[in-house]
Amino acid sequence: MARKDALSSLRTILVRRRDALRNALNGDLTLLKELRSESPGDVIDAAVDT
Repeated sequence: MARKDALSSLRTILVRRRDALRNALNGDLTLLKELRSESPGDVIDAAVDT
């Protein structure tokens, strides 16, 4: 059972990290969209459109 417990613990840790990365990416995209609406810029527009 030690192996099963270790895998369960590892899975929990990895799921938390995955969720944290997803939240960070969502925040970054939100920030880019806010910047796009505040001031038009070709580089930001291209980054958001891709």
